[in-house]
Amino acid sequence: MNPGIYSNTNNEYHGGAGISRSGLMLFKRSPLHFWHRYVNPVREPQKQTEAMIFGSALHTAILEPIEFEKRYAIKPEIDKMPKPVLLKDVGKDAYADYKRQYEIAKKKKDIAFAEFYSTLEGKDIITLEQYTQILSMQSVVIANKNAEALIAGAKYEQSLYWNDADTGVLCKARPDILHQN
Repeated sequence: MNPGIYSNTNNEYHGGAGISRSGLMLFKRSPLHFWHRYVNPVREPQKQTEAMIFGSALHTAILEPIEFEKRYAIKPEIDKMPKPVLLKDVGKDAYADYKRQYEIAKKKKDIAFAEFYSTLEGKDIITLEQYTQILSMQSVVIANKNAEALIAGAKYEQSLYWNDADTGVLCKARPDILHQN
């Protein structure tokens, strides 16, 4: 990687050459911690927590709203299954009716989730409640004139690379917003 500014993906940035502040902070903790996270050939990929997914979704909704639908899917809310009943408590006819209702609800649920999961294509999943929160937070930021001024005309998620003047080590950073000024 040569020094410069690139529009590579987040995965390319994190998987590519160079050391970031996060890497330096982990190395400061211990070289073994750094090796385990970044160099170990059999390391496990870092799993995203629900909070990390929410933060990334909010970030995308505010800074790259056009990308939101490409990166996130809203988990469908399915009607609750009928409350379980026992044959001895409700009788033969009511129990047969319950079983029919249960099978119909289960089939609807299975179809809805099968359709949902077939369209994910690598998207992260958020709930309807999270989506509602994100939209609310996004509208607050958009309505704020100072925030709007900071965001307008910026480039988002650009990867910056440079060689450290003292060591020659390739360094990297990925600021949320990059203005030419």
